[in-house]
Amino acid sequence: MTGFGRSENSAGGWRCRVEMRSVNNRFLEIRLRGPAGLGPIEETLKEIIKSRCGRGQIDCTINLHPENDQSLILQLNVPLARSYGRLVEEFHRESGLSVDVSLRDLVDIKDLILGQGWEIGTEGLETLLRDSVTAALAGLMDMRAAEGQATKADLLELIEHLRRLHKEIIPLAKDLPQRFAKRLQENLARMTEGSPPAEDRIIQEIAIFADRCDISEEISRFTAHLSAGEKMLEQGGLVGRKIEFLLQELNREANTMASKCGQAAISARAIEIKGLLEKMREQVQNIE
Repeated sequence: MTGFGRSENSAGGWRCRVEMRSVNNRFLEIRLRGPAGLGPIEETLKEIIKSRCGRGQIDCTINLHPENDQSLILQLNVPLARSYGRLVEEFHRESGLSVDVSLRDLVDIKDLILGQGWEIGTEGLETLLRDSVTAALAGLMDMRAAEGQATKADLLELIEHLRRLHKEIIPLAKDLPQRFAKRLQENLARMTEGSPPAEDRIIQEIAIFADRCDISEEISRFTAHLSAGEKMLEQGGLVGRKIEFLLQELNREANTMASKCGQAAISARAIEIKGLLEKMREQVQNIE
C-alpha cells in the first residue's frame, strides 16, 4: 500500500529529519538511506518499521545535521582520495586527456568526505533517530490506513457482487436433472420413432447425470468462503495472505461448478465470478 510520512526532531544539538515512502509490494522490502556510520543502529530502525508493516517497499531517508557549525568536523577520507588520484593519473596517461576535478565532484563521491561530529553510540542520538523514525512511520501508517479503508470498501462490494452471482447459480443447478430428463426422453423418443423408451433406463441415466452434475457441495463451500472473507475484512488486522488463500479456493470452486454442469448459463456466471476474483486478487496482494 502507498503512503508517506515525515518527521523532524531536535535533541542534543542535532536535528534529524526523516522521510518515509511506501509503494505496493507483495512482500516487505525496507531500504534505509542515511549518513555514514548509521550501520550499528540500522537493524534497530528496520525493526521499528517491521513492527508495523507487513508488506510493501518502504524507502526511509534520514538526514542528520548539527544545529550549530561547531558540532560537525569534516575530514577527508585519505585512502579513498589517493585511490581516486591514482585512477585520474592512469586515465591521463592512457588517454592523454586532462581531468578537471571541482569541489562539487569531490562532494558527490560517496564517503570521500566524512562527518566526524557524531557517534552512533551516544544514547541521546540513538533516541533521536528512533523517535524520528517512529514519528515518520506513524504518519505513513495513517495514510496507509486511509487507503486500506477504501480498499476494504471495494473488496466488500466485490464480495456482494460474487454473492449475487452465486445465488443466480443455485436455481440453475437445481433444474439441471429435470432439463436433462426432458431432453433425454425427447431424444430417445426420436431415436425409437415414437416407441416409448424403457422407463428404468431413463431413470438410471438421470440418476447418473444428477450425481455427476451435483454441485451442492461446491455451492456450500463457496458460500462459506465468501462469509469467511467478509468476516476477515470486517475484523481487520493482517488478513492479506489469508484472503489470498480464500480467493484461490473460490476460484477452484467456480471452475468445478462450470466443468461439472456443462450448462451455458452457469458457465457464463462462473466466468464472471473468475473475473471478479482476479480483480480482488490484484487488490489483496497490496494489503496486509
